[in-house]
Amino acid sequence: LWRPNGQPTNDLSDNPLRPGEKITTYVSARDLGGGVCTLTPLTCPAGGSWATGPVTGTNPTTKFTFTATPAYAGQALTYSAMITSPSVTYTQTWFVYIPTPAEQMVFISEFLANPTTNSNAPHYNPLRRITVSTNIVVQDEYVEIVNLSDETIDLWNWSVEDAITTRHVFYNGGWGGEIIMPKGAIVVYGGPLNGYEPQLPVPAYPANQSTANGLALNNTGSEIITVRNGNGYPVDRVFYTGSMLSSSGSLTRFPTDCGPFVPQSYVSTNAVTPGLQYAGNSWDQPPVMPSPIKGITVIVGNPVRVQFTNDPTKVSTLWYANDLRDRFQVLFGAKISNPTGEFMITNPPADKQFYFITQQ
Repeated sequence: LWRPNGQPTNDLSDNPLRPGEKITTYVSARDLGGGVCTLTPLTCPAGGSWATGPVTGTNPTTKFTFTATPAYAGQALTYSAMITSPSVTYTQTWFVYIPTPAEQMVFISEFLANPTTNSNAPHYNPLRRITVSTNIVVQDEYVEIVNLSDETIDLWNWSVEDAITTRHVFYNGGWGGEIIMPKGAIVVYGGPLNGYEPQLPVPAYPANQSTANGLALNNTGSEIITVRNGNGYPVDRVFYTGSMLSSSGSLTRFPTDCGPFVPQSYVSTNAVTPGLQYAGNSWDQPPVMPSPIKGITVIVGNPVRVQFTNDPTKVSTLWYANDLRDRFQVLFGAKISNPTGEFMITNPPADKQFYFITQQ
């Protein structure tokens, strides 16, 4: 996937697929009465393939594969299979949507699913309202959507949904000012529909499908956030679990728009940055890249102690990988007040693990 956290494994019937990305759908069939059934691939877009023809048995299986190319941009492609048995005949249809070149640059870049009522917390009142909302837990949730293309995105009939239902629809579109400017962003937040307006550097829209529930982003278990275009096709989708959330701020893509979601407090002195990049700069500016730290001292033991020269004005971030060929991931980060910084790694792996530290 272009961007991590796009839920690479799922049981959904529609998926966004950008050029170069590949989808594999595994299909199995079973008759509840225990009889023999037949699984028959029916439709297949050009460039896709089914692994088999009709398969018969008590649990027949097959799979479909397809890799998106730029030629398919802006198209929704369907594929289907039919199950027949003594008790039922059923056809299942799936589709993939290859976003247009401009839509490929539209994505969810930051979200806050767990606002705080603690007025001393750094992410309290994240939308910078002049008067704090009366229902913080619902109304201070937000999703930031960014457009890094060179085109203005008309949001007419675009929508934001969670795993359950649609939470916001842009009914007005361009004629009503509902757009995302090139290299710009918008924020969709929990509410209310009137009053308590956010004071942000970008347009902000209250979720308009349920005044009681707002965006209704889960804080436990799993959750999906999907952005759909005006035709109802998925342009971007994010999967997260409650364990990924931070009690100190939002989740943000780091260090660039193609990075995974990490707690903002691990990588920035800003607990939240709705409408801005993690470092607080606007989206029409280059991303602020982290600076690696040299001269690290490692003290072996349990925990392993990793010490380094620290800049107290910045946030220090510990990255790790199980193999040098793997993508390094953020493990932890914090703003450390001492001139000597230290991370402690409890119960390190018995084999090997690789680390480095950045500051930003």
